[in-house]
Amino acid sequence: MSAQPYFAHTPLFNPLRDLSLAVPDDIETRLKELKDAIERFIADVQERFERDGSLGNGEDSEPGTLVIDESGTLDASTFEGRLEDVETLRFTNNVTANADHFADVSDIVLENGATLINLGNEQTVTALEGSRGGEGEPLILQEAGERVNIVTDFAGRDGPGDPQETLELVVEPTSEELEAPYQYEFGTLMLSGNGAVSYEDTGRGFKEIDASSLTGGLTFSGNTYVWEQVTLGEGADTLTMAGLSNYHSADYITGFDASEDTLDVISGEYGRVEVIEPDVENWDTGALIDAEQQAIMASAEHDGAYVAFETDDSTYIFADTQGRVPGQVSDGDFEIKLVGTMGLTDILAAEGAL
Repeated sequence: MSAQPYFAHTPLFNPLRDLSLAVPDDIETRLKELKDAIERFIADVQERFERDGSLGNGEDSEPGTLVIDESGTLDASTFEGRLEDVETLRFTNNVTANADHFADVSDIVLENGATLINLGNEQTVTALEGSRGGEGEPLILQEAGERVNIVTDFAGRDGPGDPQETLELVVEPTSEELEAPYQYEFGTLMLSGNGAVSYEDTGRGFKEIDASSLTGGLTFSGNTYVWEQVTLGEGADTLTMAGLSNYHSADYITGFDASEDTLDVISGEYGRVEVIEPDVENWDTGALIDAEQQAIMASAEHDGAYVAFETDDSTYIFADTQGRVPGQVSDGDFEIKLVGTMGLTDILAAEGAL
């Protein structure tokens, strides 16, 4: 039996476990195997230090970083006397924490899901992992500030984020919104990073959702009461808009790419999308109103079908979904504007639906 180094049997040195130290016939092959194993070992150690956030002696990985290993609900005593010169809090387990207890900490890093209360406008949350196949802990924000900053960093040593991994983001309505006589537009949601994000508005009412720096892709469902302005990034995005945008509060989507992104109302699940070329001479306000009326009339003639038309710089999609007065525009009729998207109606006209 070939002799093996004793440390090859410890978990950290698994890459060396199967190497034999006996002199082989082909010494060059074995030297290459040893070199490859050492490179894998070094990469594994480096990734472990980066992901765990601590060194082997228990010290913080970087100056200004405090690693919290506790789990569950954390009270103020968890942070007392530990936050001097701390800029980053890193939670290794799923926690429920009140950001008022670390209001001066600008960066919050999560290795698992969390429930964060009173997240401040200047604080940024970085998620190091999401769920896979629905298995994983969500990030839940309660009483969050007007501006919410979320970063996904699912990249290990291989670089890009795992396409099978998604951060489930839940932003609950604030007590102020719940106590108001009506729901209203409130704040900005900033999304960036290499990991995908799934977000559904359940009453928080962000007016602006900026995912322009999110390369992992956004899965988004809006709400009818708020005029949402959504900016998409490079990733493959999925938008659920049927019944969630209307003429009264029509959502604007910027950066929609018909070759990569998915929009339910043109996906074919609601039937063929009708395409019209409005009879207008220029695209001033009056011309747009005329085009909208033509789209609603076409929708009514086709049993409430979705109807698309292009202006000189954008694409509109309408549907006579409220049906209060067939063929007449009403507040509850569906409308969405794809800002800067051109050529989509040619695809729809040629294929019937994407």
